[in-house]
Amino acid sequence: MNPAGERGEFVDVHNEMFSIEIREEGVFLVVEAPTSGATPVQVGQIVDALNAQKVEDYNRAAVEAAVRSMSGEPVKIAESQKSRPQAEISVLVSRDRMEAFLQIDLPEGARKPDAETVMEKIDKSGVLFGLLPESIDLAIRQPGLRILCAKGQAAENGQDATIEYMVDLERRGKPAETIDGGVDFKNLGLYINVEKGQVLAVKHLPGQGVEGYDVCGNSIPPRAGKDLVLHPGANVLIEEDSKLVAAVSGTVTAAGGKLSVSPVLNIKSDVDLSTGNIDFAGDVVINGSVQEGFSVRAGGNVDIAGMVSGGNVKGCNVTIRQGILGLNKGLIEASGTVVAKFVENARVTADQDILINDVVLHSQLSAGKKVRVEGKRGQIVGGVISAGDEILAKSAGSSSATPTELQAGVNPKLREAYLAMRKDLKAAEASLDQLQKGLFTLRSIDKAKLPPEKQELLLKITRAQFSTMGQVESMRKKMAELETAYEELKGGQVKISDYVYPGVKIVIGSLVKPISEEYRFVVFYADAGEIKFRPFK
Repeated sequence: MNPAGERGEFVDVHNEMFSIEIREEGVFLVVEAPTSGATPVQVGQIVDALNAQKVEDYNRAAVEAAVRSMSGEPVKIAESQKSRPQAEISVLVSRDRMEAFLQIDLPEGARKPDAETVMEKIDKSGVLFGLLPESIDLAIRQPGLRILCAKGQAAENGQDATIEYMVDLERRGKPAETIDGGVDFKNLGLYINVEKGQVLAVKHLPGQGVEGYDVCGNSIPPRAGKDLVLHPGANVLIEEDSKLVAAVSGTVTAAGGKLSVSPVLNIKSDVDLSTGNIDFAGDVVINGSVQEGFSVRAGGNVDIAGMVSGGNVKGCNVTIRQGILGLNKGLIEASGTVVAKFVENARVTADQDILINDVVLHSQLSAGKKVRVEGKRGQIVGGVISAGDEILAKSAGSSSATPTELQAGVNPKLREAYLAMRKDLKAAEASLDQLQKGLFTLRSIDKAKLPPEKQELLLKITRAQFSTMGQVESMRKKMAELETAYEELKGGQVKISDYVYPGVKIVIGSLVKPISEEYRFVVFYADAGEIKFRPFK
């Protein structure tokens, strides 16, 4: 490679009409004829360029001749400039090899190097990556100034593993808002419900990062992100090595870096303004009472040590140890059984049994199977009591002929399900009939004569027929089950182990028997289209 200044170099071109080329054998000038309307090159312009390049001992006459001729051919105007000092090109690499700097120094009489010469020097220095092209022109224009000419690319370290919580733990203890933007003091948000199988948190795996390079082209390995170990608490499982999942329904809590799920919510006081309404996915145990206007909803069982006074309770099995004072607005609902000491002016429904240990006063009770009112008094006075199977009590009504209705063999939910299924089955059978008629019509036509759209319609109707047939078959099986259950209701009985007073109405299925005189120790049942009675044993 020739040193700076000893190889061909075009410099200081004005209007693209002249150039100066410095060669080993001398300095040559090329002057072009001007294009239409352009001003010809002047000798002074070329002289200025020669001085700027520090060309010594040039032949002015040769310069003037080249300007006059404008031949476009190189004209020698000076001898070789080899004896002149050369530009000093320095490339400095930082200790961490992430930066390289370029500096061009021009001793007295030295010419500026061209960009190609500078680039060759940079290549020889070992700088291969992150070159800043504009730095070369800048260094040539500003000799003596140290210029950043290359910059490495740092490695991007991998992101550490993170945990994304799928439940809003910050919501705990924040009361709900009312429609007008106020605070709902009955919904205090004291716990967070989760369902069994619900994803509580997801671990996002650590990243591996992206490698970097120094200015010499060497690879810089990234640091991989740090991993996290999932620590499940009570009733929480790890799935797919990256998910925390609730093993039971309940309330989720976070403590000590662990998520836990408690299947039981324990309320140590009354359900009132201090707790707000309770809506919990698991079991609820209340050591106090449920006050007027408040509600308890549970995905599991509810056990109340005190009373329910004008409140609402809903759960699987509901136990109210000190009784229910409905205040004509309380509602107790259970998908299983309700157990209470007494019921007064309340509504109670249970898919299974209702078991009362003292009295029922002026209330509405509905059980899918049995209503039993026992204990010391075992009285039913006023209201409407219905049971799918039987009603058992010590006494019904009162000596003052309080209107009291006892319905056995009656299950409103079963009746609703039966009527709805009968309606759906009738509609499905009608749809199937229409499909089969359509198929019969299309199949009666020669397939070869069916246009493509009719063939496609035949295929669609055939598929729809099979689907509808499956639905009808399933509905018929369910209908048969409901009919069997409905038939069993005809065996409903009302059993009274002591007095039945006038004013009581006995209903079994669709049969009705008003009581106009006192009965004792009797069992009422349906037989041959009428309500009969026999001795209670």
